[in-house]
Amino acid sequence: MRIEAPFGARRAASTAIYFLLRAGDFSAFHAVRSDEVWHHYLGASLELHTIDPSGRHDRVELGPELLHGERPQWVVPAGTLQAARIIGEGFGLYGCTVAPGFDFADFDMPPREQIVTRFPALADVIESFTR
Repeated sequence: MRIEAPFGARRAASTAIYFLLRAGDFSAFHAVRSDEVWHHYLGASLELHTIDPSGRHDRVELGPELLHGERPQWVVPAGTLQAARIIGEGFGLYGCTVAPGFDFADFDMPPREQIVTRFPALADVIESFTR
Protein backbone atom coordinates (compact mmCIF):
# COMPACT_ATOMS: atom_id res chain seq x y z
CA MET A 1 0.00 0.00 0.00
CA ARG A 2 1.30 3.46 -0.87
CA ILE A 3 0.34 6.62 0.99
CA GLU A 4 0.97 10.35 0.73
CA ALA A 5 3.76 11.17 3.21
CA PRO A 6 3.53 14.37 5.27
CA PHE A 7 6.42 15.79 3.22
CA GLY A 8 4.46 15.39 -0.02
CA ALA A 9 5.89 12.21 -1.56
CA ARG A 10 4.18 8.88 -2.14
CA ARG A 11 5.73 6.14 -0.01
CA ALA A 12 4.97 2.64 1.20
CA ALA A 13 2.87 2.79 4.36
CA SER A 14 5.86 1.29 6.19
CA THR A 15 9.03 -0.70 5.59
CA ALA A 16 11.02 -3.01 7.84
CA ILE A 17 14.56 -4.37 7.80
CA TYR A 18 16.71 -6.42 10.13
CA PHE A 19 20.49 -6.38 10.33
CA LEU A 20 23.45 -7.72 12.26
CA LEU A 21 26.04 -5.56 14.02
CA ARG A 22 29.31 -6.97 15.39
CA ALA A 23 31.54 -5.58 18.11
CA GLY A 24 33.57 -2.75 16.63
CA ASP A 25 30.98 -1.94 13.93
CA PHE A 26 28.55 0.95 14.13
CA SER A 27 25.67 2.52 12.30
CA ALA A 28 26.91 6.04 11.45
CA PHE A 29 24.90 9.19 12.13
CA HIS A 30 22.11 9.56 9.61
CA ALA A 31 18.56 10.89 9.43
CA VAL A 32 15.42 9.92 7.54
CA ARG A 33 12.32 11.98 6.80
CA SER A 34 10.00 9.50 8.55
CA ASP A 35 9.75 8.16 12.09
CA GLU A 36 11.92 5.08 12.63
CA VAL A 37 11.40 2.39 15.27
CA TRP A 38 14.51 0.45 16.31
CA HIS A 39 14.01 -3.11 17.62
CA HIS A 40 16.31 -5.43 19.56
CA TYR A 41 15.85 -9.07 18.52
CA LEU A 42 18.84 -11.10 19.70
CA GLY A 43 22.32 -10.87 21.15
CA ALA A 44 24.24 -7.91 22.51
CA SER A 45 22.51 -4.80 23.73
CA LEU A 46 22.72 -1.68 21.59
CA GLU A 47 23.44 1.93 22.45
CA LEU A 48 21.41 4.25 20.26
CA HIS A 49 22.43 7.91 20.09
CA THR A 50 20.16 10.62 18.74
CA ILE A 51 20.61 14.34 18.11
CA ASP A 52 17.40 16.22 17.43
CA PRO A 53 17.32 19.33 15.20
CA SER A 54 17.67 21.60 18.25
CA GLY A 55 20.91 19.82 19.29
CA ARG A 56 19.55 17.69 22.14
CA HIS A 57 21.61 14.50 22.47
CA ASP A 58 20.07 11.37 23.97
CA ARG A 59 21.44 7.87 24.53
CA VAL A 60 19.17 4.89 25.06
CA GLU A 61 20.01 1.20 25.47
CA LEU A 62 18.06 -1.42 23.54
CA GLY A 63 18.26 -4.97 24.82
CA PRO A 64 16.64 -7.76 26.79
CA GLU A 65 17.45 -6.45 30.29
CA LEU A 66 14.20 -4.54 30.85
CA LEU A 67 14.62 -4.59 34.64
CA HIS A 68 17.95 -2.79 34.19
CA GLY A 69 16.55 0.02 32.03
CA GLU A 70 17.04 -1.46 28.58
CA ARG A 71 14.17 -1.21 26.14
CA PRO A 72 13.06 -3.66 23.45
CA GLN A 73 12.36 -0.84 20.99
CA TRP A 74 12.73 2.92 20.59
CA VAL A 75 11.18 5.50 18.26
CA VAL A 76 13.46 8.01 16.57
CA PRO A 77 11.39 10.97 15.31
CA ALA A 78 11.63 12.02 11.68
CA GLY A 79 14.60 14.27 10.90
CA THR A 80 16.57 13.24 14.00
CA LEU A 81 20.18 12.16 13.57
CA GLN A 82 20.72 8.61 14.82
CA ALA A 83 23.70 6.29 15.28
CA ALA A 84 24.26 3.01 17.09
CA ARG A 85 26.76 0.36 18.18
CA ILE A 86 26.64 -2.75 20.28
CA ILE A 87 27.58 -2.71 23.94
CA GLY A 88 30.32 -5.17 24.74
CA GLU A 89 31.42 -8.12 22.64
CA GLY A 90 29.79 -10.41 20.16
CA PHE A 91 26.97 -9.44 17.86
CA GLY A 92 23.36 -8.35 17.90
CA LEU A 93 20.40 -8.71 15.59
CA TYR A 94 18.31 -5.54 15.30
CA GLY A 95 15.57 -4.18 13.12
CA CYS A 96 14.17 -0.87 11.97
CA THR A 97 10.61 -0.10 10.93
CA VAL A 98 10.04 3.19 9.10
CA ALA A 99 6.64 4.81 8.55
CA PRO A 100 5.89 6.23 6.06
CA GLY A 101 8.21 3.74 4.42
CA PHE A 102 11.92 4.18 3.83
CA ASP A 103 13.15 5.53 0.51
CA PHE A 104 16.77 6.48 -0.22
CA ALA A 105 15.48 9.86 -1.45
CA ASP A 106 14.60 10.58 2.22
CA PHE A 107 17.96 9.44 3.63
CA ASP A 108 20.72 11.84 4.70
CA MET A 109 24.16 10.91 6.05
CA PRO A 110 25.91 14.24 6.50
CA PRO A 111 29.71 14.30 6.69
CA ARG A 112 31.35 14.56 10.10
CA GLU A 113 32.44 18.17 9.54
CA GLN A 114 28.90 19.31 8.77
CA ILE A 115 27.44 17.72 11.91
CA VAL A 116 30.24 19.05 14.14
CA THR A 117 29.74 22.55 12.71
CA ARG A 118 26.04 22.37 13.62
CA PHE A 119 26.63 20.85 17.08
CA PRO A 120 30.19 21.66 18.24
CA ALA A 121 29.47 20.73 21.87
CA LEU A 122 28.81 17.15 20.69
CA ALA A 123 32.05 16.75 18.72
CA ASP A 124 33.21 13.71 20.74
CA VAL A 125 30.07 11.63 20.19
CA ILE A 126 29.83 12.76 16.54
CA GLU A 127 33.43 11.68 15.89
CA SER A 128 32.69 8.29 17.49
CA PHE A 129 29.83 7.62 15.08
CA THR A 130 31.04 9.04 11.76
CA ARG A 131 33.61 7.83 9.26
